[in-house]
Amino acid sequence: AGVDPKYIRVPGSYTGKLNGGKKEGCTYGYSLKNISFVKQPYNQVFERVIGEINGVCIENLDMGRERTTANSTCTGFIAYLDGTVRNVHMKDVYLEGMSYVGSLVCHTENGAALIQDCSATNVTILYKEYPNTNTTACVGGLVGCLKDSRLENCYVRNVDIEASDLSTSNGIGGVVGYANQSTIDSAYATGDIHGRAMSVGGIVGRVSNNAGRVILKNLIARVNVTSNQTAVGGLVGELNITSGPI
Repeated sequence: AGVDPKYIRVPGSYTGKLNGGKKEGCTYGYSLKNISFVKQPYNQVFERVIGEINGVCIENLDMGRERTTANSTCTGFIAYLDGTVRNVHMKDVYLEGMSYVGSLVCHTENGAALIQDCSATNVTILYKEYPNTNTTACVGGLVGCLKDSRLENCYVRNVDIEASDLSTSNGIGGVVGYANQSTIDSAYATGDIHGRAMSVGGIVGRVSNNAGRVILKNLIARVNVTSNQTAVGGLVGELNITSGPI
C-alpha cells in the first residue's frame, strides 16, 4: 500500500513467466495486495501479456476512481491478453471504468489466449463514462471481451455490476461481457447485475461468431439480472450465431 502506481504497472508486452505458487484459496505462495490506481491515466497492472501468469493471488484491487483521461478504455488487472493465465485468484475488487472492463482481463486478442482455473470473489464494477464520451460497453466479472480464446473452469462469486451510465452495450455478463468465436467451458457466477443496456446475461452478455466455432458448456448462474432493455438472460443475454457450429 502507498506505492506509486507507476512502479507497479508493467507497460508494453510481458513475455516472461510469472509463477507465484498459489492454489485456490490463496493459502500458499505469493500474493499481490492493496493495489490502488486512483486518479491515474491508466487502470491496469499489465498492459499486455504474451507470456504466462500462473499461481497468483490478488487481494484488494482498486482501479479507475477519479480517472484523469478519457483515453483509459481498459480497466482490469491485465489490459490485453495474448498468452496464458492459470490459477489466478482475486478477492475484493473494485473497478470503475468504461469500454472494456474485467477484473482479470479487459480484452483477449489474436486467438491465442487461455484463461484456466481462475476466480474472482467480491467484485464490484461501476461502468462510468468519462464526460462527453460515447462508449460501447464490454463488461464482465472476470473478462470484458473474450475473442478467439478459451476460458475454462473459472468462476465469479458475489459480483455486483452497475452499468447504467453508458451509450451502447456489446455485452455485460457475470463472467464474460462479450464472447466472439470462443470457448467457455465450466463457469459459474453468483451476484447481481443492474444495467440500462442490451445483451446482459448471468454468465455472458453476448455471444457471436463469424465463421468460427462457439462452445458453451457446463454453465451455472445464480445472478439477479435486471435491465430495461431487450436481450437479457439468466445464462446468456444475446446469442448471435451467423454461421458455423455451436
